[in-house]
Amino acid sequence: MGQPLDRPKDDKPVRSKGAPLSGSTRRHLGEGLRAHYAEVLTEPVDPRIAALLARLEKPPA
Repeated sequence: MGQPLDRPKDDKPVRSKGAPLSGSTRRHLGEGLRAHYAEVLTEPVDPRIAALLARLEKPPA
C-alpha cells in the first residue's frame, strides 16, 4: 500500500516555509480552540480509557 498523501516518502513532518504566526494570531487561534473544545473537556472519560490510564499510572512491578 502507498504512503498517505499528507506525508512525504521519508515520513518527516512537512514544514511551511511561510512567515511564522504572530503572537496575536497564535493567541486568537488558542482562544478559539479552547472555546471549541471546552465542552469536550467536561465530558466523562470512557471507563475503558480510565482503566487504561490507571494501568499506565501504576509503577512497573
